[in-house]
Amino acid sequence: MLKLLYKIVESDSDDFYGQNGYLQMKCLSNSYGEYFEEDIVLEIFIVNLHDWFERILRATNILIQNKYVAINDTESINGWIEMQVTNSLHISSVIADKADGIGDIVVHKLVIKELLWKENQINLEQFCKEILEQSKKYMNQLNDINMKNKIIDYINLLQQNIM
Repeated sequence: MLKLLYKIVESDSDDFYGQNGYLQMKCLSNSYGEYFEEDIVLEIFIVNLHDWFERILRATNILIQNKYVAINDTESINGWIEMQVTNSLHISSVIADKADGIGDIVVHKLVIKELLWKENQINLEQFCKEILEQSKKYMNQLNDINMKNKIIDYINLLQQNIM
């Protein structure tokens, strides 16, 4: 079973509210990334949630068509989540070189230098369901957060014009 956990955390590097936070992919007994229940801000573990969700969604779509895909970690040059469909979905966390000009998602087998965790087998339908549910939840939160902030910005602008 796969569980995708995330938490939006305000960061100095935000281009928009909700862009960054913690993200962790739990796959059976293994995990990739960091997630904290407590309301703490540890900058070293903050990732670009927007980029991660965009990559995971694109990769899921590609995976259904091609049966193999690897996602480059948004915070690492050589960290990858490798996924392959046979009878079930096999997910691995690997270290592999990223050649110049290669994108953040690849559809060819990587030359693995180090296997961090190996081929956890999960149900493809459950994987897709979890990815879609968490992505929708994140998008709804982004919309809510940014709509509230637009209203606050608008009210502040009105107040400045009145005074």
